[in-house]
Amino acid sequence: MILTVTTNPAIDFTVFGEEFIPHQTNRGQDMTPDPGGKGNNAARIARLLKSEVMVTGFIGGFTGDCIQDQLRREGIQTEYFPIGGTTRITLAFVEKGTARETKIVPFGPKISDDEAEAFCRHYEHLIKTHRFSIIALCGSLPRGLSADFYGKLIDMAREYEIPAILDSSGEALSEGIKHFAFLIKPNLAEAMELTGAGRNEIFDSMKKLSSKVKIIALTMGSDGAIFFSKQRTVRVHAETNEIVNPVGAGDAFIGGFAAAFDRFGAEEEQLFSWAVAAGTCTARSAGVIWSLDEFEKTRRSLTIEEMR
Repeated sequence: MILTVTTNPAIDFTVFGEEFIPHQTNRGQDMTPDPGGKGNNAARIARLLKSEVMVTGFIGGFTGDCIQDQLRREGIQTEYFPIGGTTRITLAFVEKGTARETKIVPFGPKISDDEAEAFCRHYEHLIKTHRFSIIALCGSLPRGLSADFYGKLIDMAREYEIPAILDSSGEALSEGIKHFAFLIKPNLAEAMELTGAGRNEIFDSMKKLSSKVKIIALTMGSDGAIFFSKQRTVRVHAETNEIVNPVGAGDAFIGGFAAAFDRFGAEEEQLFSWAVAAGTCTARSAGVIWSLDEFEKTRRSLTIEEMR
């Protein structure tokens, strides 16, 4: 079973329209609201790929109820920790044709010290009482949590010999990698911020950083991803780079990776190909979810090449 942790979940609304014009009314076709947040998106993809999945994190209010109800309908076990605040709502406006997106993302509720401490006890209880193959810690940290909060969760997972994925950015990522995560997934901008390296030096910086992280996946949008480990560097990409909606593609990448680990263990070709295929399928879809036939077709079409 996979556990995903979403500390700052959201209901995600996506609207497709023509060119986005600031300070004006922008109309378009809206999608059915999704139970969002990076960990929830990853969980939905892992469940689609036939893994048993549990989700946890902080949740509150009518929006929190909505998220949990929809995830349960998809066969995902929900063990969220209730808080006094109300879970946020986010909006993405995606331009037809170009797939450029404009996002509106509230900070979300502030977590109290008591809620943070109680969640850590809740999280440890879950990993004590269930057999998780891997844990994915996903998204931004809500207000009130310290930058090393994910690091604490990684340490607790390691005590029970469970590998942890860390999918975050900024301070949460820079602090979290000090605790030896199994996988991190920065995009190019996040990798440059993390290492202080320029575009030309980023590959060398990722190789050096692989001494602290088992696998680093440098995601590059339609160009796929480059995976760095101590032993090798591998590029994986799809034959075509058609993008319909990039929202959630990185989260699907994590879901594919976790599902592959749950099924195959640490077989790198499976991990890499499932992650890139899942992310590619979401980028080519209007929503987060797609068909298993499309996944298999995409996975078989991937190019996997060793780099020096």
